[in-house]
Amino acid sequence: MPEGRGKRLGVFVGALALVVVGAAVAGFVVADTPPERSDATVEKEYFTSEELVEESNLRPKSGTIEFDEGPSRTVLISTNGDPSELEPVVDALVAHGHEVRIHGGGGTVPVGVPATIVGAQAGPTGTATAGGGLDAELADADALLIVGGSQFSEDDHEAIAAFADAGGPVALATDSASAMGRSNIDELTSRFGMAVGEGYLYNMHENDANYQRVYAEGTGGDLGAGVDRVVLDGATPIESHGANAAVTAAGETHYSTTRESGEYAAAVQNGNVVVIGDADIVRPFNYNRADNEQLLGNVLGVLTDGPEEPYTPAESTPPGATQPGSPPRPPASGSGAPTQTPSGEVAN
Repeated sequence: MPEGRGKRLGVFVGALALVVVGAAVAGFVVADTPPERSDATVEKEYFTSEELVEESNLRPKSGTIEFDEGPSRTVLISTNGDPSELEPVVDALVAHGHEVRIHGGGGTVPVGVPATIVGAQAGPTGTATAGGGLDAELADADALLIVGGSQFSEDDHEAIAAFADAGGPVALATDSASAMGRSNIDELTSRFGMAVGEGYLYNMHENDANYQRVYAEGTGGDLGAGVDRVVLDGATPIESHGANAAVTAAGETHYSTTRESGEYAAAVQNGNVVVIGDADIVRPFNYNRADNEQLLGNVLGVLTDGPEEPYTPAESTPPGATQPGSPPRPPASGSGAPTQTPSGEVAN
């Protein structure tokens, strides 16, 4: 073989070897790289529906909480959540000349509100709380607003019931989320002839962007006055005996526990006691959706229309002491102390 041809053949073989090796390496690299998902960019129609996006706009906010002016009252507010979420109702009460005190909670009081909380002290978590137990706090209050309802002890239930029996206005805003401590809530509401449902209300046909944000309508009475339509978020129905249903959800509204549609009371009034099946209605996100601010104004009107300091706690009797008007307690046997007979004689 001529020398030139041999060199050209050697170059060709070397180049071919490089191509084969390169292809093998490239194949190895490509094999380790997972293929792109063919469905990764597929868009689901129900995620991109323009109609759904348009309907997802929440009911617009409008209005402020208003109610009739009257003598200044002290409203005690108890919450099992963050007191800063109570800013709308606190601001409304203060704007109408009333004093606000906060009992319980796990956060901080609303910005600008501490100066209006009379007699409050900073608790270990920074929460503004009135000093003493609930019984003592109610003695200095004219009304009680409760948000949640699962934060009370049995003694607290007794104090709240006694406060209401004395004429003190009480309003409770609770819902299915708060009902995690429902034994506490049932114990409280049963004292007023009411019961809070275990489930939530929902409406798949007409709602405020979410099936659990249902519409309800005012049905009359002082509590429902001026209320056309409210938005309730995760609401629970209220059952009652002898109370007036002020707001009801009907139409295609269903109850999660039974899956049945019907007419469900969402706000009930029994004299000076009000129960609303939605704890979120008082919070900044919801308080002025639709006619929510009108309903809240009616609630605050009930709370500030009661007597001044209606409640006086029963005084406890120290060990060994007697109630006023009771006969003197004889000394213990063998004490050697003289005793007085009914005739007034002293016996040794």
